[in-house]
Amino acid sequence: MFHLRNILRLIRRNLVHSAYSHENTIYRQAKKLYFKLDCSGFITFWLSKYYPAAFREIHSYVTAIKKVSPEEFKRLYSFDFLDFFNYLDKHKSACWQSLARGEKLQKGDIIAFARVHPRTRFGHIAVVLEVLRQTPQRWVIRVCDSSDCRHDEDARGPAMGIGSGIIHIYNPGADVSIVKYSRLGKRYERCIRCGRLKELKKEV
Repeated sequence: MFHLRNILRLIRRNLVHSAYSHENTIYRQAKKLYFKLDCSGFITFWLSKYYPAAFREIHSYVTAIKKVSPEEFKRLYSFDFLDFFNYLDKHKSACWQSLARGEKLQKGDIIAFARVHPRTRFGHIAVVLEVLRQTPQRWVIRVCDSSDCRHDEDARGPAMGIGSGIIHIYNPGADVSIVKYSRLGKRYERCIRCGRLKELKKEV
C-alpha cells in the first residue's frame, strides 16, 4: 500500500502528472513523470513494478489458459482479472487468493468489474484503500484507481486519471451487483470478483 499512497502523494504535489488514457504510456518530460493510463493499465503498472511474480501469474493465465498467444497478447483488461479470480476458485496460486463472494475486504484487495453482457465485457478495476462500510447488502469503499469519472468524495484534481474516491456496491454477493461509480449517482449492473495479493497481505 505504501507504493500506491506514494504515487497519490506525488500527484497531489504535482511531481507526477496523471491523465486517463487508453494509450497506457509512462514517460518523462521536462523532469516530470507522466502517467497516461486507464484503469487496468494502472493496475498492470503497479503489479509489474512492485509485485512482478503476481503479474506473471496473470500474464501466464491469459496466454496459457485463455489461449492468447504471446504474439497476440497486447495488455491485461479488467475482465482478465475477473476471469483469473474466478479461475482461482478451483486452482492454487503462489501469489493470489480469490475472495469468496461477500468475504470481508481489506486494504490492498483488488476489485474487478465487468459488464454483464459477454460481448461488451469491458469494466473497471481498482484497489481498496479503505473499507468504510461492509454489510451483506452494501459495500462502501475508498479505492485507488485510474478513472475517467469522479467518484464520491473524489481526491482527483482538475484532470482525470490516477486518484482516489468512494464507490458503492449494492448486493455484492450476487452474481450481478449494482455499482455506483460517480458523483452523478448513476448505478450500473456489473459482475464483480475480488482478489488478494498474498505478499501484500503481510504488509497491511
